[in-house]
Amino acid sequence: MNSIDFRRGEASPELVLLGACPGQDEWAANPQRPFAGRSGINLGSLLDVLQVLANREMYGLRPGDFQSNIVDHYTLMNSHAVPKWVARDGRSTPRMPEVESRENIDRLANQIQAVGARVVIGLGRPINDAHLDRRGKDSAPMRAIRMLAPNHQGITFLITGHPSPRAINRFGRGNRRRWFESTLSRFPPE
Repeated sequence: MNSIDFRRGEASPELVLLGACPGQDEWAANPQRPFAGRSGINLGSLLDVLQVLANREMYGLRPGDFQSNIVDHYTLMNSHAVPKWVARDGRSTPRMPEVESRENIDRLANQIQAVGARVVIGLGRPINDAHLDRRGKDSAPMRAIRMLAPNHQGITFLITGHPSPRAINRFGRGNRRRWFESTLSRFPPE
């Protein structure tokens, strides 16, 4: 079942990291897999944050969640399966209708059911409380979560900043830990 847009976690498959879509690095990887490039490397910083997260229960996490900083211990998914990159497609993210399509939402629902997902962390752009209420500000992972959450109420959905070097440098001033700590939110907000 592993592919360019999905990889079942080796140790904790019920803990899911959800990106936007595969990119050029994932397309070129042999074998193809999610988060094959710098974003995958930067996910290690998110895992470091999650390991020492204060008040983890506030986010719906259990004490044993995310205790490894090895990305492949967790399930890696994408909000849309089709690879996109700027040089080829003129953009590196899927359009919202692509994410919202019934076929795509069914694909995501089947994947989270197949791994018995308990926690899904969307890796999107920075959001704040105002953005959580406005669909127009959604990233692909946020839109996927917005579509999945009503039908999967036993799953904790979180959102945090995208692990790309560009997002970390632009919004997190180059500090990966601070970027992930400052953007981690629960969906829906309480």
